[in-house]
Amino acid sequence: MTRKPLWPDTGWKFVAAAAAAVTIIVICTFNSLLWINRPFPGFFLWQNLFVPPVGGPAWTGYDAGVPYESRLTAVDDEPAESADDVYRGIRHEGPEEDITYTFAEPDTGAQVELVIPTMRLGVDSYLWSLGSYVVIGTLLTLLGFAVYLIRPDRPGARAMLVSSAIWGLYLVT
Repeated sequence: MTRKPLWPDTGWKFVAAAAAAVTIIVICTFNSLLWINRPFPGFFLWQNLFVPPVGGPAWTGYDAGVPYESRLTAVDDEPAESADDVYRGIRHEGPEEDITYTFAEPDTGAQVELVIPTMRLGVDSYLWSLGSYVVIGTLLTLLGFAVYLIRPDRPGARAMLVSSAIWGLYLVT
């Protein structure tokens, strides 16, 4: 009688994919943790200066009425070039400094000018914004790898691995 091995032979591709996923998750988690206690505008910006609808009711951007899904066009009457430049300038200013932002409405293109004080991203705000994406993405990625590890010979397990890894890593990054 032959015994079935406890761990299936998944091969080097599985190990390489798992190592790559772990590396991406660790790096992105570390980078997201750097946001804690860092001054920021009171709203998030994507690299293309789009304002995503992510924020909490205690955030200064929410209180000021930032038009979510709009595009940031200027900061203190200077054209906004990149999100990195905006964040760098805010870190230089520090928390609780009044900054004037100009947004272009998504539908009409109308310019909206708001004065919004900067703020620090606290642990609670981190957990409800960036942290939730990191946790859910990590768990989704782990789920895909676990299902594949249990039954690597099944097509459904391969499909679960691919879809979970893609969606999970997307959320983490």
